Amino acid sequence: MKMKKSFLRAVSLLLIVLALTACGGSGENENDAEKVDDGYQGRDTKGYGHMYDHMPDSNVSYSEEDTEHIRQSINAWAEGVLLSGSDVDEETRQMTEQGLYECIVSEDDLERVKEDRKVFYSGNVQVSQTNTEVTRAVRTRYDKKDVGEVDCTVTFEGLRDGQPFVRIYSLTLVISYENQSASVYEIGEIDWK
Repeated sequence: MKMKKSFLRAVSLLLIVLALTACGGSGENENDAEKVDDGYQGRDTKGYGHMYDHMPDSNVSYSEEDTEHIRQSINAWAEGVLLSGSDVDEETRQMTEQGLYECIVSEDDLERVKEDRKVFYSGNVQVSQTNTEVTRAVRTRYDKKDVGEVDCTVTFEGLRDGQPFVRIYSLTLVISYENQSASVYEIGEIDWK
């Protein structure tokens, strides 16, 4: 049991570090390996503020295989950042929340999320299942960097104060997708029921 708790804490910390890294910057590394030319020609844009507010529209979808990798990555991110059980220690929860809050684009959404987390985590929360469904995943460019915009629904099931709960989040995310793994840069839109 103690080893399982240590393992879960290590996984949680890894997810937090990945989330903070992804939310922290969107610069391009000049030493990145050359990319395979697959015919995709996105427009470069550069704006001020959040990427989400300045990305060009796109109708270039990711392949089914890439979309499945994106779904898996978002599911792992959601389990570690978006909603987790009360068994996470206070320091980890604070780091996780800081990373989550930095990713949220809208000030209104940010305040709603902060208020909801105060109420939701006032009880004992145990998450038993997380499921992510991607409804749209398209590629575009921002400041000479390939990024993606993903619309998805993340469903959490578990117990809160011993009572079953189902919480469904609807999200629009700005992601980085490389080497069959996605990282969340920004949460452009968030709602839940």
